[in-house]
Amino acid sequence: MTWLQNQQNGQCMYASMSVCLIKTIHTKGYFSIYRGTAVNLTLVTSEKAIRLAVNDFFKHRLSEDGQKLTLPKEIFVGCRADTCQIILNNPVEMLKIQLQDAGYIASQSKILAVQAQLLAHGGTQPSANVPAAHQPMATQLIHNLM
Repeated sequence: MTWLQNQQNGQCMYASMSVCLIKTIHTKGYFSIYRGTAVNLTLVTSEKAIRLAVNDFFKHRLSEDGQKLTLPKEIFVGCRADTCQIILNNPVEMLKIQLQDAGYIASQSKILAVQAQLLAHGGTQPSANVPAAHQPMATQLIHNLM
């Protein structure tokens, strides 16, 4: 999905999600579609754990002798759980977005630098001293952001 979102300035590299998936697997390999999922799994797991724990806590506190909660109490419990989830996970989500933006900007700036050097030398092949464009690591991005 990120590849589709990064299409800018009228560039239409992918006509649909299936075309994007096929091109990504063809150019980057099968396991590239799973790159970065560890962060998302960590975020989703913590997000759901917080929500379920708060939900169970308030259900236990508001139930009387193990009876089922009334609709207003169920709504209250859901609101409290969602509020806690938002308060605790929002900073992590904001960091994730900043890391995605920083990674995209860093990779684009390296590509532009390589292209500028190619144009300056008047050739189409990169010289031996042109660094290969690579994806920055998340730890490097966090260190740069701090």
